[in-house]
Parts: sequence; structure tokens; C-alpha cells
Amino acid sequence: MEQIKFICLILFLGVSYGKQNNSSVCPTFDNPEQCCSGSRIINRTCTECVGFFGPNSVTPCPVNFYGVKCDSECNCTEEEECNPYVGCLNVMYTRNDT
Repeated sequence: MEQIKFICLILFLGVSYGKQNNSSVCPTFDNPEQCCSGSRIINRTCTECVGFFGPNSVTPCPVNFYGVKCDSECNCTEEEECNPYVGCLNVMYTRNDT
């Protein structure tokens, strides 16, 4: 019973420490190196997702949202389109007025 309490305490302290230091690691009992929601492993490091969100960052941003964890909303003009990574981009490269 003492071992279980010790393990729970270590996991709790690890989660608390990671969140206080803006770490993207949210350890679980089964996986002490689990990335937090909105992050994924890139080069063996939990990295915030750009253009995706959710567990393992597999869900693309909804329409008109972009950026880290899809937290930013696009406000594009008619000549622009919302890119899930960087926001509004000009899609009218050339105009044919003839």
C-alpha cells in the first residue's frame, strides 16, 4: 500500500512540476513521458502543435482557426484564405481584368 501511495505522489508531483514550468509533458501511470493535449512528440520532445489540436495532435484545426492548438481565429478578406498553420494568406496571386 505504501508503494502505491509513493507512486501516486511521484506522478502528482511530476504533473504539477511539468504544468508549473510550462512543460508539454503530462505523465500518466502507464506513460511517464506522455505529451499533454495539444502537443506531440517531435525529435523525442513534446512540442506544441501548430495547425492541429487534441490528444497526440491528430485533429486538424476547424475552419477559420489556426496556430498553436488552433487557438487563433482567422478574419480574412475575400482575397485571403485561412491557413491552419499561419492564418490568412492571399490566394489571389494574379488578377485577370480582361
